[in-house]
Amino acid sequence: MSKAMQWSNINKYLEGEPTDLLEVFFLDLSASSWKDLFIWMSDRVIVLDCQFGRLNIDELNVESFLNGSMSYVAHIKGSSGIELSISAIDECEASIDVEIESINNEESFRVFLENISEISRVIHCKKYIVCQEFKREKPFIVNGVLV
Repeated sequence: MSKAMQWSNINKYLEGEPTDLLEVFFLDLSASSWKDLFIWMSDRVIVLDCQFGRLNIDELNVESFLNGSMSYVAHIKGSSGIELSISAIDECEASIDVEIESINNEESFRVFLENISEISRVIHCKKYIVCQEFKREKPFIVNGVLV
């Protein structure tokens, strides 16, 4: 973590109930971004949900998402075992929810940021934000930089 991203500058954003969420939004995604994300997720999905309920993990299908017939919430196991929920609902943006209790120390938050950075690279995302739940208008991280 950079000096600006020191734990003492971050932990105030992780106050609240253990089940409160941090949200990440990857903005302005293209069809190519989605294809890259679905490929990246394919061997990491542990549970897959859609607007109709639970699916088998091999039913994740980017074409069904892009043509508007399916939306997904993929629960994945990322690097170092962190679990993230990636929502593919809006074709312009992907979002991730993670419970505060799973990233409430310096090491687990660092792993979280590494995973977010990895996803951003994979999908060639030019802008992503990290914010507290329901506070999208007040991100505290933009493109990996504490603001």
